[in-house]
Amino acid sequence: MIKANRMRLLLRTLAAAVIALAWASPSQAAVFSQTFSGSSTFSGRDLSATATFTWDSVAKTLEIALNNTSTDETNVQQQVLTGLWFNQSQSMTTDHATLVGTTAGLPPITNAGDGWGYAGNFSAVSPGSGGSYNSFISASGMLSGLGHSNFSGASNDLDGAAYGIVSAGTYNPTTGLSNQDPFAKHEVDFFFKNVASFQFLPLQSGVVFQYGTNLGEKNYGGTPNGPNPQTPGVPEPSTLAIAGLGGLGLLVYRLRRRRTA
Repeated sequence: MIKANRMRLLLRTLAAAVIALAWASPSQAAVFSQTFSGSSTFSGRDLSATATFTWDSVAKTLEIALNNTSTDETNVQQQVLTGLWFNQSQSMTTDHATLVGTTAGLPPITNAGDGWGYAGNFSAVSPGSGGSYNSFISASGMLSGLGHSNFSGASNDLDGAAYGIVSAGTYNPTTGLSNQDPFAKHEVDFFFKNVASFQFLPLQSGVVFQYGTNLGEKNYGGTPNGPNPQTPGVPEPSTLAIAGLGGLGLLVYRLRRRRTA
């Protein structure tokens, strides 16, 4: 009888512990990511770009990868990607920016953050492609109050298309881009720190890719390539397996209880 009681107690404790673990510690993603893409044309040349937002909820960092995906020749400033509009209500602190690729023109870019700035939570602006946006990353300083770089300690004036992103195709500085270089080719990644919370829901209305040096120049919208990554999904197999094991333990306990009743 004592042995049977011990077995019952063991099975009961094991089952309760496994079920508590399964429900109290659900498997959750630490990194959320979503990509936006868009395309248009200018003077018969292809314009296309992507922006990928990646938030690490553990490290509390946000990365925005801005990529000029066009392969057409870049020869005027209206083909230089100089900004990204989006919506976000959370506070974000700039950290640094990294050039992913090479420099087009001279001098070589040693710190991409020297030529880009960020402003957020301002009164919504309508850049011309539909919708209103309260956050902006820019290399041109076209937004009032965003006249200096803040992804590095340089605090340089943001003026013109310099540090903007040209396409992966041929770069032709002899036309409308003379004396405006250097440019990034073909991606710049922007990093934010101390991002305790980031909401993808405000982004679902889309983003806007900005070209040139003023709001009247070319821009177009970008749409998400998938659903909101923070939308709850189905339980992972591991969670279901743990819950099932707990249920099995309870079942065994009840069967043994009936036999000894």
